[in-house]
Amino acid sequence: MAYQTVYGDVMLIPGTSAAVALVFTGDNLGPPSIESVHQTYATLRQQFPNARFIGSSLDAAARLLIEAHAELPVITAEIGDTWIQGVGTDPTKVSQYRELLRLRREWLRAASIDDSTLENLHRGLLMIPEHTWGMDLKTHLQDYEHYETEVLVEARKLPNFETFERSWDEQRAYIDDALAALANTPLNSEAQQRLKSIKPRKPDLTDYTLTSEHHFENPRWLIDIDPATGALAGLEDRRTGTVLADTDHPLGLLTYETFSAGDFDRYWHQYIRDREFGGVRVWAHPDNTKPGLQVVDHQSWLPSLQAIYQHADSDSLQLLVQASLPAASQEIGAPALLYFEYTLTEDDLEMTLRWFDKPACRLPEAYWLKFNPRLPDEGQWFVHKLGQAIDPCDVVSRGARTLHSFDTGVSYRSAKLQLELDSLDAALVAPGRPSLLDFHNQLPDMAGGMHFNLYNNVWGTNFPMWFEDDALFRFRLRVNG
Repeated sequence: MAYQTVYGDVMLIPGTSAAVALVFTGDNLGPPSIESVHQTYATLRQQFPNARFIGSSLDAAARLLIEAHAELPVITAEIGDTWIQGVGTDPTKVSQYRELLRLRREWLRAASIDDSTLENLHRGLLMIPEHTWGMDLKTHLQDYEHYETEVLVEARKLPNFETFERSWDEQRAYIDDALAALANTPLNSEAQQRLKSIKPRKPDLTDYTLTSEHHFENPRWLIDIDPATGALAGLEDRRTGTVLADTDHPLGLLTYETFSAGDFDRYWHQYIRDREFGGVRVWAHPDNTKPGLQVVDHQSWLPSLQAIYQHADSDSLQLLVQASLPAASQEIGAPALLYFEYTLTEDDLEMTLRWFDKPACRLPEAYWLKFNPRLPDEGQWFVHKLGQAIDPCDVVSRGARTLHSFDTGVSYRSAKLQLELDSLDAALVAPGRPSLLDFHNQLPDMAGGMHFNLYNNVWGTNFPMWFEDDALFRFRLRVNG
């Protein structure tokens, strides 16, 4: 068995007399014509004159592969998806989707959803993460001039921009389609309420007290807030004396990053193998770069703490940090207002980042939240994917070594310490360091911790190119040992 260099080809199944012919049209082109089907059969009969041809399915092919499993190669290293950055283009849709998936699991555990409703719900949910999240930029927008934020304001009134942007709304409507499967059931109101609960809202400060302190504690935790950035610059588990954060190992440190034309040029030469072929360049260059982008400098910014508010009750301590990114970054695309909320309970530490008043920005940008806890050297990080714990340092060459999507989050395990870090809303993480547009093929240095990508718009294909919603990102840290 060899890697196929095209979308579909003939694969001989070892140990059997069968072959599977995967016959596709092109990307997003729909089903083949009758004439094309006849031509496919004619071509296959020439290639295999003594074969019997059966219109079949991937299920049937999988059953044959199971029978031949002893003769198949075994790959245990992660491969991943080197195009996964697109998941970061619509935080609102991703947050709602992940909330519905968690609710679905709750219903299954409680046996509160019947099979018919579940099947219809699944049909709707499957459409949400499907790989095309809008119209193709190079086909339908065809604009490589209106990048600057102030220019984009007027450009969005043009017909091609309006049509292009509506396609993202159509993709978000799959959330409503999934909920329609719950119509006339008690589950519908429960789902609606859950989605309402994660809508970003500015905090009500009525029960909070403004404080000048930066050190706080409750029966489980000692915590220090960085007076510069609002991140956690100190965290100690009082049960064990384990120090999880210090000034060199911050938790929840936000970075806003913008990219240059040089970043895209580097990525183009790193990632696209057949870039000199005209048939490849015509589509791959607008898909993977930002043609016409004039930005010279790669820049990054950290937030500045503005105020700290606290609220305590018998069960928890809540800290609310108001912060902002520099004015220069807000002129590009940064939100005007940030709130970091830390909730310390007996069982865990919860962190929520909310941002408000973000302008639409077509210039390439990304937001990262860094978690680099102080950890024992002998342990190991894992990324949780499809129910499996994946070692980010065991990824095949030219695989997704720099960015992963995940189910619940990440974890660290050693003989002394078990740490679980769940991300409820954001679905992308870069191990070791933030990494977009740098396909360097190196395994990560995990001494740098984990960096959750909250949003990015570096893709140039069928994904949203700008985002202006208020947003919410929740994280939960649990520690044993």
